[in-house]
Amino acid sequence: MKPAVLAADQLVLETPSSRLVMELKGGGITNFQSRESGINPLTWDSQPGRGQEPDSARQRGHFICLDRWGPPSEAEAGRGMTAHGEASRVDWMVTQQPHREGDYMLATAEAGLPMAGLTVWRSIRLSHNSSVFHVTESVRNNRDLGRIYNLVQHPTIAPPFLNGETVISCNATRGFPQNGTLPDPGIMASKWPVGLAPDGSPVDIRLLDNSDVPSVTSYIFEDPIGWVVACDPASGTLLGYLWKRGDYPWINLWRRASGGKPAARGLEFGTTGLHRPYADLVEKGKILGRPLFKHIDAGEIQTFDYIGFLASVPEGFTEVKDIRFDKGFIILRDVNQTEKQVPVDISLLRP
Repeated sequence: MKPAVLAADQLVLETPSSRLVMELKGGGITNFQSRESGINPLTWDSQPGRGQEPDSARQRGHFICLDRWGPPSEAEAGRGMTAHGEASRVDWMVTQQPHREGDYMLATAEAGLPMAGLTVWRSIRLSHNSSVFHVTESVRNNRDLGRIYNLVQHPTIAPPFLNGETVISCNATRGFPQNGTLPDPGIMASKWPVGLAPDGSPVDIRLLDNSDVPSVTSYIFEDPIGWVVACDPASGTLLGYLWKRGDYPWINLWRRASGGKPAARGLEFGTTGLHRPYADLVEKGKILGRPLFKHIDAGEIQTFDYIGFLASVPEGFTEVKDIRFDKGFIILRDVNQTEKQVPVDISLLRP
């Protein structure tokens, strides 16, 4: 087996444990699968827009929202800015081809965002010993003045991994639906895993069936390390992410159904929890005590990272209730007190 391959329009990392594919058009991670199961949860594709070529840069798999999460203002849209910013709409360039460093395959890439005046660098480490990857992303403000911005990770799962039995678990606490109105969208607050429909009725956000109301619910964290897990009991496969609350204080859970069936779920952890143009974010400032944007000074570089992992789980393992960290492992405990140990070194997350 070749240790790594650099294909046209794709950055491919392979190890004895797993395979990861990043699209150079748009920067999305569209394939992450273990050798054991062969299941790829990140199959969602927004499809090319009207007038776009089939291989155009677009939002798919696990992409990033940069310089914003949500829509531009009307004036910005008139000048060409798109929803979720430019990072998923531009071509990325490989700056370091895949190569082995210790127990990881490492590769790096970058993209320039001309309208936003930002550059983003990404390094990906894929473990040789387990189905685990670690991503570090650095954002530089290329302009002579400071500005506000946001970075939201947008991993998006889709069928067949996503189905009516797929359960989303996380250690979020309080949240609110994105259909709330300013100045107090957080007034309809609820506690995880409850979300609120527009009429105020409770919805279990852990599951998705034939209705995707509410479409997006945003939550905050109290723990220093945030986590989210999607578990598909049918395939016995689990996808999870870990990050530090200091990097990403929010998780935004998007739900989409189509034809009466689950179609997509966004597990979107990031620096904001309000899906609005910047004027609204500035007006509100904070919701549930958490900031809604970052400030980056002229020429400044800011760095963020996270860990993604896959695991096979035994029959009957469905919903993760908590995660413990112990000497290079994470221990996932489900509702039935069953435990699953996964070799994940959280020391990879920056101090």
